[in-house]
Amino acid sequence: MKTFAEHLHELKIRLIACLLVLAVGSGIGFMIHKPIEGFLQKPLGQTLYYSNPAGGLSFVMQISLCIGVLFTLPLLLFQLVQFARPAIKPLKTRSILVILISSLVLVVLAIIYAYVVSLPAALQFLTTFNSSNVKALISVSDYVKFLFAYVAGTVIAFQLPLILFFANKIRRFPPGTILKYQRPAIVGSIIFAGVITPTVDPINQMLVAMPIIVLFEIGAIAVLITNKKHKPAATFEIKMPATLTLYEAPPLTLQPVAPVQVAKTIRPASRVMPQSLATEQPVASRPRMFMDIMNVSATKTVHG
Repeated sequence: MKTFAEHLHELKIRLIACLLVLAVGSGIGFMIHKPIEGFLQKPLGQTLYYSNPAGGLSFVMQISLCIGVLFTLPLLLFQLVQFARPAIKPLKTRSILVILISSLVLVVLAIIYAYVVSLPAALQFLTTFNSSNVKALISVSDYVKFLFAYVAGTVIAFQLPLILFFANKIRRFPPGTILKYQRPAIVGSIIFAGVITPTVDPINQMLVAMPIIVLFEIGAIAVLITNKKHKPAATFEIKMPATLTLYEAPPLTLQPVAPVQVAKTIRPASRVMPQSLATEQPVASRPRMFMDIMNVSATKTVHG
């Protein structure tokens, strides 16, 4: 059993490893930022501008950092699973690899879906408010913030099946419990889509909410299948009596008790023996006293 300080030391080592990978990935992103700029600009379909001398460098650094995050994400997930492994039920190495691969696949699907479907629809809706008198002059920093926030929200939403899987691993859902949360999950998906979607139209909001709902259903089905394969441990049931009757003692009443009269016993006065008799004769004089008594008795007999 590790102490709290040892857990902190382990967490520090894992975070340092993730920071090193982040630095390496950011360096790779800096070297390939030119094609990525065109890739990010394509959904907007217009030229980007910056209003300060450091705007171009800031754009390149943001692109590099995002590439570093994409490189670090698999290792970060692996380190988090390994750190939380003792706290949850035992996970095999194969299960960990399946979780990591599934998470990466969901990340890629989220980026593709956001880039191809939801992001162009949102940008097209926002540009419909332009007119001959009002033109959009979008800065690089504003566009990057909007783009990354939109994609990050979609990536987090696509991790919903894995969140359900981990929650079921920590504490298994009782049969039928997860199906009761379908309506709250649908409402929560719509609210979450409204938060990450900058538009107010319901079409773009549903474009983001629909895949979240579908992923929730997929995760719920996976949890049900996993729980059916799991054999519950044998339990012992102690049957208790249906009803318990409590005995209530009657209240105690204190009654006055009559005083007890103790009769005094008068002992008769003891006779006072003469001092001569009370004094015990020595042992040596006892034979002489006996002989005197015998002589007196013989004298009385003769005279009689």
